[in-house]
Amino acid sequence: MKLYLSLLTSCCVVLITLTSCESDGRSDRPAKSRAELITDLERRVANEPGGVALDSLLTYYQEDLRDTSLSNGLRFDRARYLAETAYARGDARAAYTQLLDAIGEYPKAPTRPQAALMLADIAINKLDEPHTAELIFATLREQYPGHPALASIPAAYDEISVDALQMQMQREVYPAGAFDAQGALRYGQASLAYTALERDADRALKDHLASGTILEDAGRISLALDHYRRAQRRFAGHDKAGTAMFMEGFVLMEMSGDTVGGKAKIREFLGSYPAHALAKDARRMLE
Repeated sequence: MKLYLSLLTSCCVVLITLTSCESDGRSDRPAKSRAELITDLERRVANEPGGVALDSLLTYYQEDLRDTSLSNGLRFDRARYLAETAYARGDARAAYTQLLDAIGEYPKAPTRPQAALMLADIAINKLDEPHTAELIFATLREQYPGHPALASIPAAYDEISVDALQMQMQREVYPAGAFDAQGALRYGQASLAYTALERDADRALKDHLASGTILEDAGRISLALDHYRRAQRRFAGHDKAGTAMFMEGFVLMEMSGDTVGGKAKIREFLGSYPAHALAKDARRMLE
């Protein structure tokens, strides 16, 4: 028994010694930085597209979108990559939303025109929204005149000003003075893309609010709420963003039956915009 314990103790000492040596060996190799890990993954994905490395790379890119220490240009390119991957995997709607968010959030990104052209391509070929693509092309021509990327706009889409195209689409909402729900839907869809591209806060907010109103009338509550929420996120602090916040609360309470959510949004509105012209109406809604 004593011999057995002696042998066992000796084995344990050897095992511990070997483990210690292995650990020391590893500690001599510095851990790779996050940037190096991403570079390695990018290399692996380039050599083996669609492999396991891609999912890990996408996770890192998602995290990068929330890292405000990174440049807006890099974060925008991360968003484009995520959108392109979603598209390649067959999720055109997710790709569209990812691009829409990035285009609105990073108005000075160098590759913004290219991302907008991809947005238009998805609108035409996957979402059956040629009207949206036409407004994207018109907005790009006005915001980026002479940009090389605009040469890829299909010849079938004639040059037309944004104002003229919007007036044309508004007439389709009210043909012969009557309200057309499909025309309202088309306008609201196209407006999501236009407002993301439009860099002037007043113009973008005006269209968000107008679209929200006609979409409510068309019974497209989800899309109306999307307009109000995008207006708030992108232009926080602007008086019209306050109107959008109020409208979200109103629609939730009065049209969606979400009294709890609606009142919470109204309270948020009063906290953020206590002197807003709609503050009095908001207080009455909480009585």
